Amino acid sequence: MSAIQTTLVLAMTADGKISAVDPKAPREPNVVDYAHVEYQVSLADLVLVGAGTIRAEGGTFAIRDRELLAAREVRGQSPQPITCVVSGSLNLSPDLPFLSQDIERWIFTTRTALERSSDTTTLQKLAELIDLGDTCDSLPSESR
Repeated sequence: MSAIQTTLVLAMTADGKISAVDPKAPREPNVVDYAHVEYQVSLADLVLVGAGTIRAEGGTFAIRDRELLAAREVRGQSPQPITCVVSGSLNLSPDLPFLSQDIERWIFTTRTALERSSDTTTLQKLAELIDLGDTCDSLPSESR
């Protein structure tokens, strides 16, 4: 039986906001920080992102470094990890750039959100929608 390894990489700025407050004026990325995050993401099979971050940023992090992409291929991994979004409300516009990025997407949401969202059918074509059941009460409000 092979061992399963889980690595948790958390990102947070001193002001507690990793996303730009004003999406029209995004923060300038720190080259060293970006390289570190890109390396960590390159090792992952899955990346978990809150819906609030996707709404604020429009898209998700993608590996661009050719050496890191080549290393993923050697390890038998897909070019990009699966991006998993948690959304208690399924309040994600089908027009978000995230939903057209060349990545595999899973969206975890509630049964109620799946039933109420006018975009469920469209989102099902763009991502794997995963029903978490009746409630997401334990999710942070920004994920809803």
